[in-house]
Amino acid sequence: MKNTLLVVLVFILLSGCVVWKSARSVESPQTDGKITDTAQKIVFDTEKAPESSGIENIFGDENYFITHGDSFCPSAVYGMQVKNGEVVRYDEFRLKGGSQFDWEDTASSVDENGNRTLYLADIGDNLRFRTRKTIYLITRIENNRAVVDRKIRFRCVKDGKTVYADTESLFFYDGALYVMTKNSGKALMFRIPLDEGDRVDAEFVQSVSIPSLITSAAATDDGTVLAILSLEYLYFYDISDGIDELDSKVMKIYSSSGCRQCEGVCFTRDGRVAVTNEQGELYLFSVDF
Repeated sequence: MKNTLLVVLVFILLSGCVVWKSARSVESPQTDGKITDTAQKIVFDTEKAPESSGIENIFGDENYFITHGDSFCPSAVYGMQVKNGEVVRYDEFRLKGGSQFDWEDTASSVDENGNRTLYLADIGDNLRFRTRKTIYLITRIENNRAVVDRKIRFRCVKDGKTVYADTESLFFYDGALYVMTKNSGKALMFRIPLDEGDRVDAEFVQSVSIPSLITSAAATDDGTVLAILSLEYLYFYDISDGIDELDSKVMKIYSSSGCRQCEGVCFTRDGRVAVTNEQGELYLFSVDF
């Protein structure tokens, strides 16, 4: 029995860390350049901010970032202050009111008063067994703790049936949250309502054609541009007239080749794009739409 449990744990660990290859069912796109050729690269300490799997630019100025670790990491989020191309300050904020299972991404929103909400996505499912996953809503940091104000438990539903899939991307748009399956080719998108209680069904929205494993997503505060990050590409979409039919709304595509295992993307408060990887690299760059 102990040997069986050991094998299962090792398999889960490897599933979360190994970049799996998959057959392409969508043609490789023409890109508008490489992130590594465009961005400012900033190296951070992976002991002080381990295995970055999501990134947000909130709870501070345009140079302060919140990130978090993947599965088997502490139940904490980490702050990084960037100045002159270096990280000059690290903060650790243990989660109050929640715990780590397989955190994969973050999202954020801002209300009419300028108050920010951080959405922390415990949505990973490498073995595809989780019926329900969890989103933690965090609006404040007190006494060096990230305080969970609300938890939303959801299941992905398509044609009335639960969809068991690894989901690693989360974004906020028009009053709701959206998650996408990690699989390359035709990734599935689901909508999580925020106004229907704390135990909800995330209904299928659409399929999105990206020939690479999807790891993160983010939308601008004004809801006009969506970024979807995969292990090979970073897509930008015009969503100013709605989130539907994304395949017809591509504006820019960048190659993330050379960025290693890119896992987090966000739009910064000064209009740039930030991408992080698990190996301790932050890329900051501007995109001309």
